[in-house]
This record gives sequence, C-alpha cells and structure tokens, in this order.
Amino acid sequence: MRSVVLGICLTVIGTGSALALRSTARVALASPEQAKYMHVRDDLPSIYRDGCHQSVLKEAVPGCVYGDPAGRRTVVVFGDSHAAQWFPAFDRIARQNGWKLISLTKSACPSVWVTPYRPELGRRYVECERWRALAAQRIAQEHPALVILANSSDHVQIAQREVNGKASRGIRAEQWRDGMRDTLAKLGPSAGSIVILRDTPFPGFDVPTCLSKAAWKGENALAACSFDRRQALNGNVFALERQAAEGLANVSVIDLSDSLCTSSTCAPLLAGGLAYRDDHHLTVGASRGLASALLERLGSRLTH
Repeated sequence: MRSVVLGICLTVIGTGSALALRSTARVALASPEQAKYMHVRDDLPSIYRDGCHQSVLKEAVPGCVYGDPAGRRTVVVFGDSHAAQWFPAFDRIARQNGWKLISLTKSACPSVWVTPYRPELGRRYVECERWRALAAQRIAQEHPALVILANSSDHVQIAQREVNGKASRGIRAEQWRDGMRDTLAKLGPSAGSIVILRDTPFPGFDVPTCLSKAAWKGENALAACSFDRRQALNGNVFALERQAAEGLANVSVIDLSDSLCTSSTCAPLLAGGLAYRDDHHLTVGASRGLASALLERLGSRLTH
C-alpha cells in the first residue's frame, strides 16, 4: 500500500523534486485516512493468528473451538478462506447465543469434494484432499446442529487459464455440482442441518487501493469504488450449489448479497467501514457487521 500512495504522489507532483515527493508521501502515509487503507490487509480473522486457518501445505485439523466450549449446540464453519472470512460473524453469534463453534478452514481448499490444482505447486492439491477428509471425520465425531459450507466461487472455471504465467486447471461446472452433492452426502448423516452460504461479491479490483486513490484525489468513495452487482456475483456457481441441494430436507442455501449490494451495485464500504481487505475478502468489521443478518437468515435451520 505504501507503493500505491507513492505512485499517487508521483502522478500528482509530476516533475517535482524527489525531496518534495518523499515529504508529500510521508504526510500522506501518516494521515489517519490513508493509514486505515495501508493496514487493512492485516485485518485478518483471529483464526489466522490462532493457527486454526490452515495454510496451503498444512493438513492437520486442530481443535479450534470457540464460543462456549460447553454449549449444547455445536456449529461448524467449513471451507476455504471465503469461509474463514465469515468467522468473525459466527464468533459473535456463538458468543451471544452460547454456541460451541468449530472452525475448519484452509487456504484455497473448498469444502466441496473436488480436486483442486495449485499452479504455484504445479500439481494436484493433495494437501487439500487430505485435510478435507480429516475435517469431515471431525464433523462426524461432533454431530453438530449446523454445518455452514462457504467457498470461493472462483474455483470453478469453464476452461484452463493462465495464473502468474502458469496453467490453472479450473474445476468444471458439473464437477462442482457433483462435488457439492458428495460433500452433502458425506456430512448429512451426522449434521442436523447444512447451510450452503452463497459466495460474496468479487469487486474485480483491490478495494483498499481504490479507496486510497479516491481519498487522495478528493473523490467520492462510493462513486469511485462501487462495482456492478451482476459482474461481481457468480450466479452460475450459486445455481450449481442450489441444484446440489435439491431434494435434501436438511440442506438449504443462504444468500446475503442484498446486505452487501443494492439491486445494481455493490459498495466498498459497509456501515461506514471498509467492506473488503483486498480484492475479494471481507474485513473483520464487515463480517461482524453482518452477524445479525446472518442469524436472521439461519432462523429455524438450527435443529438441536
């Protein structure tokens, strides 16, 4: 983010002296407004610090119990970093309602029973497969009242693409649908209810950088950094997940898109705070701010 502010300064100052540039950049970086954009990337859910959100190469399933460990109702959040982004909301709900909350999340590893390919590793993501199997075993042991499945919709690709110069073998639509069915079949016997949480919108750009530039230029943040709802939400993936849930009495889907978007646009801010810490993850504050809406949507899905 420092480089972003320096770049903005270069644009504004043009041919000014290097000394003047450095001075202007220091002032900009020191301002409270710019500081919040600089540091928001470190605004991670506590499960990252606790070692409960597993990185790419880790396969273990640690304890990771939150809320009320003795609570009579057990809730599990299961998925990749787009499940982890919802942890602050569920943590708030669990604390307020005396739930036992278990967090099972891993970077780039969906709870959908598919085989991801990691271009940076140049191979199948076997660590994901192993971790997912262990996580499913943990869920079977816990017999939770509710399991929340949340995943990035970006796993699904129609064809191969290039990511950082390496081929990315995206998961096909039918593989995602069938993989979700497999997950539901594996978890169904031991879970009271299962909820598939629709993925959050993808802005298509780095939101803190956009807001930083808008603030520097004196522009209206909403006008400069809002984005189109239809392009941001992957309706195809959500449709696949709904198809996978059809006919299953204990499975339902929740869509909180209206809490982040109007009928046409999605905002970079939520209740006055930053909604995104990068180009696709919610901030801790945004997640917590959605706790009430999330609990309301859960409603009667908690069975025991």
